[in-house]
Amino acid sequence: MRSFAIGIGIMLFSAGAAAAQASQTCVQLERQLASLDQNSVSPQQIRRAEENVARQRYELDRTIAYSRSLGCGRTFLFGPAPSPECRGIDARIDQQRNNLDQLMVQAQRARAGDPNRDVRRNQILAALGQNQCGPQYANAPQQPRRGGIFGLLFGGGAQEEIIEPTVPYSDDSRPNNDSFRTVCVRMCDGFFYPISYSTTPSNFARDAAICQQTCPGTQADLFTYPNPGGDMHQAANMNAESYTNLENAFRYQKEFVKDCSCKPAGQTWAQALSNGQDPTIREGDIVIDEDRAREMSAPKKPDQPQQSQP
Repeated sequence: MRSFAIGIGIMLFSAGAAAAQASQTCVQLERQLASLDQNSVSPQQIRRAEENVARQRYELDRTIAYSRSLGCGRTFLFGPAPSPECRGIDARIDQQRNNLDQLMVQAQRARAGDPNRDVRRNQILAALGQNQCGPQYANAPQQPRRGGIFGLLFGGGAQEEIIEPTVPYSDDSRPNNDSFRTVCVRMCDGFFYPISYSTTPSNFARDAAICQQTCPGTQADLFTYPNPGGDMHQAANMNAESYTNLENAFRYQKEFVKDCSCKPAGQTWAQALSNGQDPTIREGDIVIDEDRAREMSAPKKPDQPQQSQP
């Protein structure tokens, strides 16, 4: 009888020690899970990285367009020499290309993330479920264990293959395909400038009206592409016509097209925009037109002293 009592005591002591060990194991596993989730790349970070790439690509395209308009990057045998500004513009283009390369690498890393992260996370979830660390882990597939009370208390044997649980999308991680970037394309040379950086199809008609209003001197059309993750190679207009299929797609990067301008000949921008004031443009809105795009991409010049008005 005494031996039986001693045996029961040993079992209870062992059970208590095992329970304490299991509790400590749960704490360690939850810390590992929290650390893994904390160090992962969020969808918002991926979106920002892709927006940085798109913004830098747009700035590069604007600078190239301005360079072409000045005749930079070409050899003139019998024509006028390139503008003195070309050297500074060429250096700016090189810098922007380097920046774009770095941003593209960062965006690619953000999208790829840690290839082993999901495997490690599923392993931790399975271990939390096996150790009965809480009802929130009950749905995680459990590794088979040897039967019996000693198997329950002490485990034993080789670890079986972990079955990876299915983790559904959360609201933050679900891909969002409803956001778009809209750009106004000048059809005579393919030059484009942004209308909305992030909008929905319900605003396409408004953005198309702004596109027409800000480019009255030639034919212009609104194109859209998914944001994040898209660029002009995925852009299409309201008739589902692809930008890359246009006759003049990216032509502005290769040559300067004479008489291709959003501003009507013989008019100032103030006159052109006053001919048809668009009710969709509210006070305080910033409209980037062709001249503004060229001005923003041009090297800064020293401030000139203001002339007094007579």
